Amino acid sequence: MRKKQEIIDSLSELELEAEGVTDIELIRYLHTMFDYSTAQKRPIESSFVPQIIQGGKL
Repeated sequence: MRKKQEIIDSLSELELEAEGVTDIELIRYLHTMFDYSTAQKRPIESSFVPQIIQGGKL
């Protein structure tokens, strides 16, 4: 929680504002950044995102 307050204070010093987001909002922002076209066609509806990348041999 201390780090969060430090970020808020730093933004205030720069006369910038920020507001909290939910987990699903953050997931959607990241999805849009990394795959814009799919995010527009099929936005993520749940904060549960199954792992789709499988690792190799251990």
